[in-house]
Amino acid sequence: MLNLDDIEYIFNSLPSASIIVEPNAPYFTVVAVNQAFLEIVNTERGAFVGKGFFEGFPVSTDDDGRARTSIKGSFEYVLKHKQKHHIAEHRYDLRSGGQAPTLRYWKVDTYPLLDDDGSIKYIIQSSEEITLSKRSNDLALLEKEVLALNSKPGVPTLSVLSYYVNGIEKLFPHMHCSIMQVKNNRLYGWARTSIPDKFTAQIEGVEIGNNIGSCGTSAFLKENVIVSDIKNDPRWKGYAETALEYNLHACWSRPIINSEGVVMATFAIYYEQVMEPNEVDLKIIERASSLLQVILENRQYAELLDDDIKERIKYIHTIEQQNHQLRDIAWAQTHLVRAPLARILGIVELLSDSEPSSFSEKKLLNYLDVSAKELDKAIKVIMNKIKKK
Repeated sequence: MLNLDDIEYIFNSLPSASIIVEPNAPYFTVVAVNQAFLEIVNTERGAFVGKGFFEGFPVSTDDDGRARTSIKGSFEYVLKHKQKHHIAEHRYDLRSGGQAPTLRYWKVDTYPLLDDDGSIKYIIQSSEEITLSKRSNDLALLEKEVLALNSKPGVPTLSVLSYYVNGIEKLFPHMHCSIMQVKNNRLYGWARTSIPDKFTAQIEGVEIGNNIGSCGTSAFLKENVIVSDIKNDPRWKGYAETALEYNLHACWSRPIINSEGVVMATFAIYYEQVMEPNEVDLKIIERASSLLQVILENRQYAELLDDDIKERIKYIHTIEQQNHQLRDIAWAQTHLVRAPLARILGIVELLSDSEPSSFSEKKLLNYLDVSAKELDKAIKVIMNKIKKK
């Protein structure tokens, strides 16, 4: 017969967070938790042992019972089939050590421990956190979608940025993201989804500078600015009351700088509680900022290129107009010149038929004839060139 003491010896050495419960549905009383489990929840063993499973894991405010339903279904499957049950992706925002719950994803295996008679003596549930890989995969997919949207012709910059901000907030529901454009050393709201319009309106057009909130300071210093407690941070003096009015208590901001060292925008994350970023949070901010730099600089370059192309087209159009005008002038001049030239040639011909009164007159008539013919030839050359064009 299975003995709990014998089971616990092996159970406590398991590297994954594990818990043993009795098969007494619907309570599933916890009889043991291993050391790996206690390290994750950062809570004493007594908070779980002897209590029903769902007492130790209450429904979080963002869950709506989905996590409970998923685990309950896993237990029921094991009870019914006496076989292992696997949950590939289970979200539970674990509240650790009295802190605010953080977004967590787990891979969960539930399996029975059978007694000698084949009945279920205990149920073991083992959980392995997959939050980092889940975040990485989801972010990679979002980035791919954003870049695809950005490459479509005619899609406004605001649409691309809003899609990205909305996507991040769906992946990380506790975050409130904001992108502010920097123009003429001032901040202007650009893209946001969950931050109140009234809050953004009150800081619209603020001049960047040291100790001008998180974003103003970040844009001014060209470096990350982490404010974990807006209420008590000197960088938010004069603006803290506005933020707190809309339940914004922390703000981490990073400048978006182009390859020439110019700050194009700021990317900020707000929280509704005092919050200090961990290494993972900082990597998310850095990753998001890198993508935004690519998008904004690409857009900036495309706008400059578009302006250059428009300027060149305008220049070519101007040259073509000038060429048309020159051809019109040349045509008019040649035709106007040919009329008196024809008269000169006629006069020369008449004078040539009569006997000149002196050698000088004859010589002058000869010069006049040669010159008129040379002029006629030159006009014909000009007209032929005009026709070719």
